[in-house]
Amino acid sequence: MALPRKILSAMVIGGASMVLFAGVMFIKSGPLAATPFPLAAFFLAWVARKYMTTFAGLAKGTINRDAVVIEPSALGPLRLPGPAGTYRLGDFRAVRVIYSGPVLPGGGGYFFANLYLIGREGTPDVCVASERDTIAKELAPEIAAAVGLPLEQEGLAPFDH
Repeated sequence: MALPRKILSAMVIGGASMVLFAGVMFIKSGPLAATPFPLAAFFLAWVARKYMTTFAGLAKGTINRDAVVIEPSALGPLRLPGPAGTYRLGDFRAVRVIYSGPVLPGGGGYFFANLYLIGREGTPDVCVASERDTIAKELAPEIAAAVGLPLEQEGLAPFDH
């Protein structure tokens, strides 16, 4: 399970726990003692909602000869934002690899890259891979050749290390 999905899961579980604790405190000690728990649950729900609007989701999909099929991304019953549906390969104009900075200290010091199919007007950009920079450097030209689209690059390409 990826880190963003773990964060969302923790927020949902945390909110449910707060409501459960509020019920226990209400029964045991009265309404005044239970008041902080629903307030904390509402705050946690507000933060989760803000987080979900920027969450790219973890949709699964398939790249076929003539189309890209994307299943909706979900966390349990919650539908997460992100593209879903079937898009023709002609609806995309390029494959873009974006190299980003290193992960936080303690993460091995690796650099990462995201590979996207860049959509034309009206078609969303679709992240097709998120890999270490050295793997993405090899994978990006292969994906571009397989789908017959030009390759674009952002950020610094990795040195061979």
